[in-house]
Amino acid sequence: MIPTQRGSFISDLGALLGSRFVIIGIGFAISIITARVLGPENRGIVSATMAIPLLLAPLGELGVRQTAQYYIAKQLRDDQSIISTIGFFNALVTGFVILAGLIIGFVTGNIERYGWLLLFVALLSTPPSFIASCYSGVLMGKGRLKLIARGEIIHAASNFLLLGLMFIFPEDMRKFGVILAGVIALTIKAAFVLYYVRQYGTLGIRYIPGLPPAHV
Repeated sequence: MIPTQRGSFISDLGALLGSRFVIIGIGFAISIITARVLGPENRGIVSATMAIPLLLAPLGELGVRQTAQYYIAKQLRDDQSIISTIGFFNALVTGFVILAGLIIGFVTGNIERYGWLLLFVALLSTPPSFIASCYSGVLMGKGRLKLIARGEIIHAASNFLLLGLMFIFPEDMRKFGVILAGVIALTIKAAFVLYYVRQYGTLGIRYIPGLPPAHV
């Protein structure tokens, strides 16, 4: 039994490390392509706009992934209760985070400089990002680390392939294509994670008494 566990650990670790290198390589390629196509000004606009959802990302997750992993691995509650409460938490937080992002954009002048539509599209990345992150805790608790690594690669590869969306917009609006590609790629990743989480329970939005959303 021990050699098998050790072999599984090494295999999982290798998958995670390998995925990191692949993601770094794809991310580097994406940076070069967007910099060349968008130019310095539009690239700066994309970075300034995406900074707001990135700033709010920790607020939306609040340690849910780590807590879900702990509850699942220790079998402190049944899988269905944890999955349902994660859904409840995501539904509760997502609307608040999008509203907070729009308020930050207004206060900082981002909306005034670049328009509300660009920021709103960028903030659409938060729901699939939260879903993928929080529900990944279920897969981590089940020891499905290879699936998590595969999801990360799918996300990065999808983002790279979807960069072609830039070219359906006029040249001065290609920044919308870059941000939209990121949103769709995150949605694909979230769908991938949810597909495998369904093996352990029914997806839904339901508060389970005794399992506060602040904990899972």
